Amino acid sequence: MRQFQLTEAAHQQILSHCQASLPNEACGLLAQDPESPDQYFYPIKNDAASPRFFHMNPIDQLKAERAMEETNQVLIAIVHSHPLSVAFPSQTDLDQAHWPDSIEPISPGTPWLIVSLLDSTIPVVRAFEILGRDHPSDIQELQIS
Repeated sequence: MRQFQLTEAAHQQILSHCQASLPNEACGLLAQDPESPDQYFYPIKNDAASPRFFHMNPIDQLKAERAMEETNQVLIAIVHSHPLSVAFPSQTDLDQAHWPDSIEPISPGTPWLIVSLLDSTIPVVRAFEILGRDHPSDIQELQIS
């Protein structure tokens, strides 16, 4: 199983954002400077305001992408929560990970971090690569370390 490095600071920022967004799904982007182990979490407003799916606010997303570009950071994960289900990609997640009516992922090779808040006192964070949307083998779990 491939590894995904998640710093404790980023882990705590992600959990705080997800818990603050309850009862709705939370979303954000995780970046890293390739020259440093430091990670940067960019919380993004969920315009869907739904506990079942998310739609990243385009202005927040653009601001995060600009900040990454200006500081030479690279996107290392797309982050969102599942307040009502386990930390595993839903069919909606698989659809959102791809261009409409296409088998091509929007962000190939970028892992998805999913935080389950089914039991909000014990959040579960898992990482996945989403390679397709039709077969179980299209979802590959990464070990978080």
